[in-house]
Amino acid sequence: MLEKIFEETGLRVERDKKKYPLERIASERLFAPPDQFESVFPVDEINIISEIKYGSPSKGRIFDPDIISPVEVANQYVQNGAKALSILTEPKYFKGSYQYLMDARRANPRVPILMKDFYFDPYQFYLARYIGANVVLLLVRYLDAVQLKDFYDLACELGLSALVEVHDANELEAAINIGAKVIGVNNRNLETLKVDLKTAEELYAMIPAGVIKICESGIYERTEIDAFRKIGYDGFLVGTSLMKDGEPGAALSKLIHG
Repeated sequence: MLEKIFEETGLRVERDKKKYPLERIASERLFAPPDQFESVFPVDEINIISEIKYGSPSKGRIFDPDIISPVEVANQYVQNGAKALSILTEPKYFKGSYQYLMDARRANPRVPILMKDFYFDPYQFYLARYIGANVVLLLVRYLDAVQLKDFYDLACELGLSALVEVHDANELEAAINIGAKVIGVNNRNLETLKVDLKTAEELYAMIPAGVIKICESGIYERTEIDAFRKIGYDGFLVGTSLMKDGEPGAALSKLIHG
């Protein structure tokens, strides 16, 4: 499945380069820079990156955008306490869209937005910035050491923040070696797609002090958030449980306020 996703992404990026030429997007941006991602994780608050996610390979169609539009989901999230938004832009397997991100940015000019996609071409970083994202996702598992460092440096050069995602100790070491400021521990095994919350428990102790630590995947209950905050996690990326609820804004409010 992942090979198919990367193949489709490669074809999409080639189409994007014709629609949004690098010469244009390297020097332009559609929106003013929003708030810095690293500044939205105060230690005494429930810090949730809320995800707009209409589908996935493991869940199929999660929610119908005709019922609640992406921009309305984004607005509900922000109104109910989301510190940042994560927006899937991969169209075939995750039912995402660049338009979803642009609409959410237009409605929420200050909120940090992660363009969640599969990054393998430097062009994608320019495109992310151009359409309104200020955070990119670096999946350590699919980047070699040189790519990871080059992509991280490019993100910094463009004024983008990077959520560097890891799944095991070796990946975590690679993220630490590039000086990642924000590390996300994903509890989902990308090969089996199974979720094990012990992943975040076990890797926490290896993450250096001063790094913003994000727990990703498998969060459904406030008790889980409380347990990981006690361990020391600074924030949580939550998508499927909120979207499956059918009322994503209300579901986020319940997760934050208990």
